[in-house]
Amino acid sequence: MKWFHNNRKKIYLIVIAVFVVGSFAGFGSYFFDQSPLDAAITVNGRKIPYKRFDNFYQQVLEEQRQRSPQPLTDPQRDYLKRQVVQSLVQEEVFVMEAEKLGLAVADMELAQTIQHIPAFQKEGRFDVGLYRDVLGRLRLKVEDFEADQRRQLMAQKAQFIMASGIKISSLEYPAKLQAALAQAGEEDRKKILENPDGFQDNVRRQEMQAALQEWYSDQSTRLKVKVLLSKLEGPKAPAAPVAPPPVTP
Repeated sequence: MKWFHNNRKKIYLIVIAVFVVGSFAGFGSYFFDQSPLDAAITVNGRKIPYKRFDNFYQQVLEEQRQRSPQPLTDPQRDYLKRQVVQSLVQEEVFVMEAEKLGLAVADMELAQTIQHIPAFQKEGRFDVGLYRDVLGRLRLKVEDFEADQRRQLMAQKAQFIMASGIKISSLEYPAKLQAALAQAGEEDRKKILENPDGFQDNVRRQEMQAALQEWYSDQSTRLKVKVLLSKLEGPKAPAAPVAPPPVTP
C-alpha cells in the first residue's frame, strides 16, 4: 500500500490528463477475445464498451511508463484499472447531465479541439495525414475517436455550466486572502501579494472544484454502476470502482 499512498496524487493527475486532453502516445495494437463493443461498465443501464475502457487504460499505462521505466506489479495495474473505471463513470455522469441541460458540441468545436492535440501536429500545425496515420496505428476509426472526443467535450461543458455561477463575494475574499497569507511561507506570501488577481482566480477554481466534487459525490450515492470486466478479462479484473477521483472543471 506504500506505493499507492506515495503515488496516489500522481496517478490521479495521469488519469485526468489522459481523460481531459485525449492525446495519444505510440503504444501498440491490442486484440480482444470478446467483441470490443461488449460492455465493460454500465452506468444506470448505459453501456461503456470494453474497447473504450481498454483504449483509455492503455493510454494511462503508456503515460505511466514514460514517467517511470520500472515495470508495474499486478496490484499496481489493478489500481490503475480502478482509476480508469471511475474516470469513465464520472464522464458518463457528466454526459448525462449535459444531455439534461440540452448541451451539444458543434462540429467546429470538435475540429478545433482535435487540431490542438500535439500528437496530430507537424511543426505546430495540424496535419490531417498524420491524424489518420496515428489513429490507423492505434486501430481506431476516425468516427469512433471523434465520438469519444465529442463525449469528453460534452462532459467538460456540463462541468463548466454547473460551476460558472460560483463567485467569491467581496466579504469572503479578504478572509481567504488573510488565511492564505498567514499559512504561506515568505516566498509564497510574496507571490500572492504581487498577483492578487491570480490568487483570487485560484481561489475561485478551488471553490468550483469543491462544488463539482460535492455534486458528483451526491450523484454517486444514487448511481447503479456495474463493472463487467471480470466477464471479459477473467476473475482478476477489478469488480468495482474505487472512491470518486477529484473533479476538474
